[in-house]
Amino acid sequence: LCYRNPEVKSVGNRDKVNGKQSVPPSLYEKNLEELVLRLKKTGAKLIWASTTKVPEGEPGRIAGNEIKYNQIAEKIIKNWKIYKDKFIKVMPTEFKLALEKLAKEKINQIIN
Repeated sequence: LCYRNPEVKSVGNRDKVNGKQSVPPSLYEKNLEELVLRLKKTGAKLIWASTTKVPEGEPGRIAGNEIKYNQIAEKIIKNWKIYKDKFIKVMPTEFKLALEKLAKEKINQIIN
């Protein structure tokens, strides 16, 4: 999802213009399938959270690319119908943060 360029000295070497994608979609799919197989063998409860939205102007990621990665994860989950009930979809981080912000604002209104 992130493009990196070793020539760029900013945090994480992020560079979506001249960088190379760290984990392209095909490798992400292969890695995720392997992880699911390994975890299923342990009897672990698998939790899947979708990748959060890439913000506009992010230096190392392209806005909208998260959709492609979420589609890959969704496809893998659907392929494992027997284990689908073990997957729990987790609230995306940005939504959770928005709810926390609203709660703080309500508390501030009550106090003030």
